[in-house]
Amino acid sequence: MFTAHRRTPTPALLGLLGLLALAACDDTADPLAPDTADTLLSEAVIDGAADQVELEQEVMFDQSQRTRPSLDRAELAVGFAVSAVDLSTELLREAGGGDAAQQALLGRAESQSEGASEALAAGRTAQAVRLAHGAVWTAMKAWILPGGVTDEEVRLVHSTADELLRQASAAVGGDDGLNGQVLSWAETFFARGEEKIESGQPRGVAALWKAAVLSHWLLG
Repeated sequence: MFTAHRRTPTPALLGLLGLLALAACDDTADPLAPDTADTLLSEAVIDGAADQVELEQEVMFDQSQRTRPSLDRAELAVGFAVSAVDLSTELLREAGGGDAAQQALLGRAESQSEGASEALAAGRTAQAVRLAHGAVWTAMKAWILPGGVTDEEVRLVHSTADELLRQASAAVGGDDGLNGQVLSWAETFFARGEEKIESGQPRGVAALWKAAVLSHWLLG
């Protein structure tokens, strides 16, 4: 099993991580929270959790840039966006196609992914990364969000991420190049997401989704 390389975060980064963590945990005043008793997460809370996951991904990217100078974060981010849209499309198809709200979100994710690819081709890397990140999380929302995220859906994301990670690990094997690095990221996100879920923090679903997306990218 690959182990993610780590570095000591700067005080500024630690402060930002703390702020994002607090934002992700505070859903007491969320005006978008549905009234259904079994709903665990609303869109606003998902967005906070997604921001935290993307910040953690940036830390991992930074470490990889130090050890693997050829790593192009914008190109990878766009690749992850394409995988996220493909995965959400597959999952919705398996679930019967989804309703109108889910299809609308999936269409938005596809547009964001296409925009990211176009921005990358034009050399606008910052815009490409921003749109790619949006596509990853809109694709997740298309699969599970409409109506709020329930406990059943959290379990579904966990089982999907677990299965994809197992397949990716078997496919990558002992690769110590880029695939091995991405696998280590997926393993890290899965472990963090699973730990949060097991400790009663359903926001861990965001990290589990990112693990599923990275694993799907490896299997592509």
